[in-house]
Amino acid sequence: MNTRARWLIISSLVLNVLLVGIIIGHTVKRMEFRERRMERIAVQENVPEAIRKQFHEVMRSVHKENRDLHREAHEARVKALDILVAEPFDEAAYQAQTETLHRLRGEMMQRMADATKTLALSLPPKERSALAEMLKHPPRPPRRWGPPPGDIPPPPPGDAGEPPPL
Repeated sequence: MNTRARWLIISSLVLNVLLVGIIIGHTVKRMEFRERRMERIAVQENVPEAIRKQFHEVMRSVHKENRDLHREAHEARVKALDILVAEPFDEAAYQAQTETLHRLRGEMMQRMADATKTLALSLPPKERSALAEMLKHPPRPPRRWGPPPGDIPPPPPGDAGEPPPL
């Protein structure tokens, strides 16, 4: 057998082994995803419909309240990255900008916690435990095509996400 044929056989075997590894890895990942999805569905089925709706309404209202903070946090992140690449590097400005970013994220989380607390105060103990289960396994956001959320700039001011008029 000449060397060219030998190399073709060896490279074919290596590529086939890689392909089998990719297929097995993808299959395992899908099985894990299905298990988590089934667990999430089971948790949501145990939660009464009224609580689910109330929870989603609260989360939607918090998201609307946090919209301005999201914009500010995005701008703070962009400024921090600009400071990071600027010459000469200004450590104090970068530190101040990252502290601003952390403060904004903290405010958003505090609003979420306050809304959850308000919702929990209105529920009896059994329904609070159902709420806790929902918070352990929150519903997945809908899939979006395109760049990851961190790469999407916020909508322009005055645009609340409504579609343009026809």
